Amino acid sequence: RDWLRQNEFNPFIDQAWLLLGKAHLQNQDYIESISVFANTIRLFGYDLDAVSEAQIWLVRAYTEIGWYSDAEVLVEGLLARTVPDNLKTDFANFYAFLLLQQNKQEEAIDWLIEAVAKEKNSVQRRRLWYLIGQMYASADKKHEAYDAFDKVRGLTLNFNDTGKSTI
Repeated sequence: RDWLRQNEFNPFIDQAWLLLGKAHLQNQDYIESISVFANTIRLFGYDLDAVSEAQIWLVRAYTEIGWYSDAEVLVEGLLARTVPDNLKTDFANFYAFLLLQQNKQEEAIDWLIEAVAKEKNSVQRRRLWYLIGQMYASADKKHEAYDAFDKVRGLTLNFNDTGKSTI
């Protein structure tokens, strides 16, 4: 009966909706991405994984346009339940991004360290350690900054024409 009551019978259509929302976010069309993610939540409310992923990406979209209170409401809801393991890295990254945008560096460091622990990509892991090292250095925590920068070893830096690093 539950199967017959659902609106969509293609098991992969929720992934297509999520991909569409992510594409809009990547193109900096934040309002459209928010709309797509909200519709994903509405259409696939029975699938907690799809809803959780849409909410995590909504946190990112809300943060990008400065709707911090909306992002915080979603974060509180996500923290109240168990986030699926495959989404924990994105959640930690996006929550740390929200905290950084609000100038809450001390809290953001904890979430970035959690994101590093779950990150599988070694280059991204080093990038996060570099960011953590910069945050520790700006907080005048030299020992922690040194330890964080020590974990960045092996990362190649590319410099653009302006002389700025493009890690």
